[in-house]
Amino acid sequence: MRRDRRGPLLPGGVVAIVLLVACSPPESPSGGETKQSTGAQAPQTATCPAPTNDVPLDLEMGIPLAYVSGLGIFNVYWGENWDSLPGNFQRADIDKALKDVVATTYFDKLCQYGVPGFHFEGSATTGGFLYPCQGSPGPVTSTLTLFEFMSCAEFASPFTSVPFALGAPNPVSCVPCGALPGSDCFTDPVCLISPNPTGLRVYVLLLPSGTVIDDVVAKSCKDYGAYHFQIPSRANPLLPGVSQGRPINIAVIPTQCHSTLPGLVAAITHEIVEAATDPTPAEHWIDFSSGTTKGGFDITKVLSLFKKGEAADICQDMGLSEVDLTAADGTVFGVAPYWSNADNACVPGQAAPPTDTTAPVTTASGAPPANGSGWNDADVTVTLTATDPGSPSSGIKEIDLSATGAQPVPATTVPANPVSVFFAVEGITDLTFHAVDNAGNVEADKHLDIRIDKTPPVVTWTGNAGTYGVGDTVAITCSATDALSGLASSTCADVNGPASSFGLGPHTFTATAMDLAGNSTTVSITFTVEVTAQGLCDLVREDSTDPRLAAKLCRILNEGAALPPDCCKALRKLLGEFVEEVVDHIPAAFTPQQAQTLIDDALTLVPTTCPQPANDHDDDDCDDRCRTHRDDDDSRATAGLAR
Repeated sequence: MRRDRRGPLLPGGVVAIVLLVACSPPESPSGGETKQSTGAQAPQTATCPAPTNDVPLDLEMGIPLAYVSGLGIFNVYWGENWDSLPGNFQRADIDKALKDVVATTYFDKLCQYGVPGFHFEGSATTGGFLYPCQGSPGPVTSTLTLFEFMSCAEFASPFTSVPFALGAPNPVSCVPCGALPGSDCFTDPVCLISPNPTGLRVYVLLLPSGTVIDDVVAKSCKDYGAYHFQIPSRANPLLPGVSQGRPINIAVIPTQCHSTLPGLVAAITHEIVEAATDPTPAEHWIDFSSGTTKGGFDITKVLSLFKKGEAADICQDMGLSEVDLTAADGTVFGVAPYWSNADNACVPGQAAPPTDTTAPVTTASGAPPANGSGWNDADVTVTLTATDPGSPSSGIKEIDLSATGAQPVPATTVPANPVSVFFAVEGITDLTFHAVDNAGNVEADKHLDIRIDKTPPVVTWTGNAGTYGVGDTVAITCSATDALSGLASSTCADVNGPASSFGLGPHTFTATAMDLAGNSTTVSITFTVEVTAQGLCDLVREDSTDPRLAAKLCRILNEGAALPPDCCKALRKLLGEFVEEVVDHIPAAFTPQQAQTLIDDALTLVPTTCPQPANDHDDDDCDDRCRTHRDDDDSRATAGLAR
């Protein structure tokens, strides 16, 4: 949706210059050469079309125009002996061309904007003895200087042949300043920049070949070929009461910038059209969309209003700068096409340009890209790239985006393409986006889920006692969890069973878990299975089918455990008895496999400090201690192991 402008919009660079204008006092008058026309006005069409506003290029109305009659066109040739200056277009040729233009229907479509038509009034040159204003601009001039010249030429109308400006004093600012004794509205900043839509004359100020306008920030022929502006009239004793603040609408034409007469006339008509429809630039009829973002005024785009927003600028920006027309006598002259809201086209002679009605298309790519499960294990930068497939393509204006979820992003409009968005928060973020092209086509919302999980899974082992006897039971539980993306795989498995089934010594088990984002965790546990007399006794009771035999074997084991560490021979003797009893009771009490396990475990009870059996002997003292110790503990061992 488009929106009309409200309030003044000031062209900063030009206004800054205009604020410094001060006209020098007029010199003694002398007549300037004048060439008048018949003043014939071009016929108007029978009906005036309504200025619709249904496509982006249409002009919007700001301050309404207030013309009470048709507008006059008056040429001012700023240069002494104009026709004799080298390289100049001839005055008669330019005047005739403009008379030919107003005799056609070229200006008729401007009536939809409130411009009631044109007539050619004539022309004047400068110079001569005691000419009251600057007679020639010289090789280099400035906007300040030419505004001062036009103010002077209009002020000294009886002596310059430049007619007085027609129109009302600016009702907002120039009536008050004109009422002050000794004041001059031309030097009053407020009056100078206040729009006045009542001016009934456009002064075409032509600069001679070889003259350039150099305002430091911009230069004619380099940065522009022509322009227009409005200044207020000065106080004039010949027009008491209504002299100050009348609008002087000026079309500034540096002829140095144009090599052919049709091209020159096209530049003149370009500025006349815009001086009539937008006398104070960007204040009246203008394509406001060239300075907006999503329907609101954007100060960063203000220059677009002056380059692309006025009626003829729209067509020039489309590459339509000149159309040839033929006068009744066969003379060919150029005119500048201008935009007609009613036609949705540039007129005259231009078909409605094709419009872009195709919405743009935006693609999203993440870096690094998500894995096959749609997850990332690191920060992600999403790049949104839009294309405009319309024919013609109006180009991408902006990309709009927002996000909800783990990392919210407020609704944001980015006037750029492509656009990058950085995501670092773990979890799932839903990114919503679409593009808008310069024709106003809006892409349907698209969505992209950004899934980030930088945290590895958790693997937990529980129930590990660390050390187990051969008669113990191992019951260790393994669990794997992942709170974000979830588990993709896990080797986690419980470790269960009789300790004896694992064998003696240390045992290590490892579990690895990986989540859907690719993070992995590996955790290991270790436990040791060892042999003790009590543990082996428990295993005997568990395996044996004969309780009496089990009690006997436990007594032998207990006696061995009670021996002093250095009684190696006695211990081996006891363990020998243990082995004989186990072997003798296969298969009545033990299976061969059970028996082998019991024998292997029993032999590990011999301390590593004991010598090899060939050297195994206990001294007499040791034998006595071993026998005594065995006798003392016999009853207690039997009672304790037989329970």
